[in-house]
Amino acid sequence: MLSFRPGQAARWDRWLVAAAVLVLALPGCDAAPSASPTGGAASAGTAEGSPSPLPSTSEPQGSPLPAPSGKPTSADLILADVAAGRLDEATALLYRIYAVFGDARLPPAYASDMQVEDGAALAAARMQIDSLPAAIAAELRPFLARPTDPSSVFYDVRRPTSAGEPAIRLASARSTSGRATGLLAPAPVVCNPVSGWGYALGQSNFKVWGECGTPEDDADIQQVSAMVENFWDAESTFMSREPPADLGTSNPDEWLNDAGGDGRIDVYLVNGCLTRGGTCHSFGPDTLGTTWDTPPHVAVKGVGVTSSYVLLPKVLLARTALFRAVVAHELFHVFQNAMNFDGVSYTWGNHWIVESTAKWAEWHFSQIDDNVTPWFDGFQGTDLSLASTANGNAYQSFTWPLYLEEEASDPSVIATLWQGLEGQASATAVDAAIDRIRPFKAHFREFALRNWNKELGVGAPMEPLHPEPPTDGSQPEGPHDWAETVLTGHDRGQPWTFHEAIPSLYAKYAPFNVDHDVGQVILDLGGLGPSADFDGDALVKVKDHGWERRKLKKGQTTWCIDNPDDAIEQFVVVLSNHQIQNSPVNGSWTVEALKEPCLSYQVNIRWTDVYGGIADTFTFSGWIDHLEPDLSNSGAVTLSGTGTIEGSRPGWAACNPGIGTVPSGKGAAILMVSIVDDDPTSRSGDSASFSAFPDLSAADFGVSTQPFTMTRKGGSLSVQSDGSIGDLCPQTWHGTITATMKVKEPLGDAEGN
Repeated sequence: MLSFRPGQAARWDRWLVAAAVLVLALPGCDAAPSASPTGGAASAGTAEGSPSPLPSTSEPQGSPLPAPSGKPTSADLILADVAAGRLDEATALLYRIYAVFGDARLPPAYASDMQVEDGAALAAARMQIDSLPAAIAAELRPFLARPTDPSSVFYDVRRPTSAGEPAIRLASARSTSGRATGLLAPAPVVCNPVSGWGYALGQSNFKVWGECGTPEDDADIQQVSAMVENFWDAESTFMSREPPADLGTSNPDEWLNDAGGDGRIDVYLVNGCLTRGGTCHSFGPDTLGTTWDTPPHVAVKGVGVTSSYVLLPKVLLARTALFRAVVAHELFHVFQNAMNFDGVSYTWGNHWIVESTAKWAEWHFSQIDDNVTPWFDGFQGTDLSLASTANGNAYQSFTWPLYLEEEASDPSVIATLWQGLEGQASATAVDAAIDRIRPFKAHFREFALRNWNKELGVGAPMEPLHPEPPTDGSQPEGPHDWAETVLTGHDRGQPWTFHEAIPSLYAKYAPFNVDHDVGQVILDLGGLGPSADFDGDALVKVKDHGWERRKLKKGQTTWCIDNPDDAIEQFVVVLSNHQIQNSPVNGSWTVEALKEPCLSYQVNIRWTDVYGGIADTFTFSGWIDHLEPDLSNSGAVTLSGTGTIEGSRPGWAACNPGIGTVPSGKGAAILMVSIVDDDPTSRSGDSASFSAFPDLSAADFGVSTQPFTMTRKGGSLSVQSDGSIGDLCPQTWHGTITATMKVKEPLGDAEGN
């Protein structure tokens, strides 16, 4: 990974949702000649200590944006074709710049509704602008200049729209009552009537620029200035840093110096169009913001940092709450650039921590849930690593900073994280600094459980849940549902097998429902590896106990359903890879649901046959613990065991005069139980019929019991005959049994390797 040279990258910041991108409709433009280069850049934000809310207005407060699609970005598609040899790098750079600005000349094959910043392309264009072919350089320069530079596509703020296009005063054509009041006295607007640009100075080190000259336009600048002041104070205090002054002091004439004439951070409220070929082309309604790095580039702890400037679309002022969120996000990028720029900016883009923490800041400072909940949902459903930046995934990864805040019970942990990033010069060093805050090896499994984030009721094994959005009061649950795999009882050797390739810093979730005919569940993670790189957990719903969290062995874990502590009705397997670097966990794991109970019964029977008034009494004692095959396919579960029989048969001998000796003594016995599914809705309704008889190869007693039928839980029972059998030697019988159920296996909750 190559880091950028100091001073040459830009961050395009937009909300990563379908259509939420800086869009340029450029009809009738001819394709430009091929270019050459590569590049890097960023996105939208928030900070600490919730700022005081802006005064309420009658304007719309924003509406939920579409959920992120999770599809490849234009840059993903373009770079894939470069890697496949279908596109040269020069043309690829040009196409990536088109994609950043929504230029209609981007070939349709590279269009994507997952449009995000591509700072790598912007940085490459800026670094190589003087070495590019003249036609390409001429095409790119208007996109790279500051808005107040006459060469900028944003410069001509007063150019009328072309025929058939709507008027551009989208932000100004509304009531201004109540704006920018209740915070600070409105800053005076200094207006240049020639260019139409004006500015207001903040009390902090920034300057807000915009179209000026009418009360509405001036009020817009003042409103944005008050808003920036509010977030600036909160974020600078939170981060304990101030950004470097820009190079505006190189020429004190703010109208001739495109850097503003002073060292303040410039925030540009750009009009709702780009000027191309004498025509003003309208932005899309969901245009958000962008933060650019700008000289000077200086070293902090040996690593380059930068000053910045911010572009905010004027049209977005009509959606006040959303605009506030964007301001908070963009300003967070300003402070990030001041703490570490070169160490988190690479040829392929920015480190995931840049956008994830800016998205967290957006939540923390603006509390606009409509703008973060879709990204939470997207993270739950993504197949990408926490550290992946493909498909806009870095925005979705704001859940890690959110988790850090929850675990620390203090949002300042994010400021501490960024302070720890100062001086980190490579992606590996940045990863290590992030890991020091809360090591992934110990805590990523907890994070993975937290992200299931469902209200599970009793037990709530992953409390606290992630924060409730302030508007609807419900936790974002993402795509997780209860369309589980239903486990029904089978004979041994018929497991469910799941093949995995789990990326680093990623978790897999597998929900299951346990049918009533299952006697035991066996999970085997022994086929996954490297064993040291992953963790296995389960969220389990235990009958009459609620939800619990269980750590799983790296080998085999057995749950005996007849054990009240293991009477699991539902469970979710969570497999997490805690490795930071690219180290996937591969292999397979199995779930086996056996109708065979992993239980046994300790049985004691006293049995009496009465022949002609003479009692033959026997005692059976032993264990039932072996599964017999279901040869009749009846569906019954039959268990057998061995034990002893002791007693004598004087009554039987008296009824059979030819018997010279009364059978008596002690010998081996067979004990059996047949468990029958009498209630398809519950295992507790199953009946168990116990019986016993001598092992005829070892004892010549010729006696057997009648069935003792009770619930599968066992217990004590007495039985007797209804009357006598036979005339010459009438027979009756009676008996008692005590059958105590024992679970053979321990709880499956001990973690092993």
